[in-house]
Amino acid sequence: MYTFQPVSDRMMRLRKIYRETYPQVSVERVRIVTDFYQQHPDEPILLKRAKLLMEVVRQSTLRVEEDELIVGNIAPTYRGATLLPELGIDWLYDELRDGSFESRGDTEEGYYIAPEDKAYLFTTEAYWRKHSVSAGMACAAPDGLKSTYGSGVISYGGVNMCTTPVGHFNTNYDKVLYKGFGKVRDEARAKMDELEGRIFGNDAEKYVFYKSVTIVCDAAIHLAVRYAALCRKKANEASGDRRKELIQMASSLEWILENPCRTYWEAAQALFLYQIIMTLDAANHALSIGRLDQYLWPYLEADLEKNRITISAAQEIMDCLFLKIADINKIWPLAG
Repeated sequence: MYTFQPVSDRMMRLRKIYRETYPQVSVERVRIVTDFYQQHPDEPILLKRAKLLMEVVRQSTLRVEEDELIVGNIAPTYRGATLLPELGIDWLYDELRDGSFESRGDTEEGYYIAPEDKAYLFTTEAYWRKHSVSAGMACAAPDGLKSTYGSGVISYGGVNMCTTPVGHFNTNYDKVLYKGFGKVRDEARAKMDELEGRIFGNDAEKYVFYKSVTIVCDAAIHLAVRYAALCRKKANEASGDRRKELIQMASSLEWILENPCRTYWEAAQALFLYQIIMTLDAANHALSIGRLDQYLWPYLEADLEKNRITISAAQEIMDCLFLKIADINKIWPLAG
């Protein structure tokens, strides 16, 4: 049985930064989502969500931290939290207005929002109080449901009911690793081709679904390619072992997500980028990463047999992956 070794000097440095960094709430995604929704009010919802993901992937600020072996972030700052206004952030408008947001540190982990970002958020308030999913659900909920609020029988929250959805689901991570988004995209395109010129009944809905799948796959691939470009840029500014690491990371990122992973390191990176993509698309609560031992073991076993990696190097990659998972930071309402 393998016995874990003490964490490396690299991990000690990364962990120190993690523990000493104060979380900041970003409005970057709010700007992207607000602009997109206002410009596409009548888009079919599946296409709207797929195209929105592509815009988020294209416009989001990417980071590659010093010493990192696994990359991926949801906000422009380290340990940053992102916001999903389309689900409903009425609670944040209320907290910012009554001052309770600033007192979060008294009862739980606090967050910082820059003054200019607070000002921007209030410019979006009128729109999202009316057009969020929470607002729509409040209008659609039966009158009798309101009597159950606070009963402990169901989780109906009265207001802001879609603010922090908890999925409790596990998505096909192994398909991303073993198959790649390129293959999934090709399958969806083939389904679209079958429907061209022969659309009857509910076939139009199927066509929109498959078209949305192709856009999501392209978005995932595009994100990996953007990270590859950033790694190559940083490699040009680095030297020695770090330069070699960044070049290898760039090469892997140019391949993975579109294609099947080839190594343990690539599989760990692809698994995490998939988690990032789902978090950028919706909420990250209870998006279980599942049995990563089963997903990653075939790659690690093959790498060890072919002397492509050592156990200590494999542990360091896993340590980096776990720290990156902790970096995914989503802020809850105070009452949540």
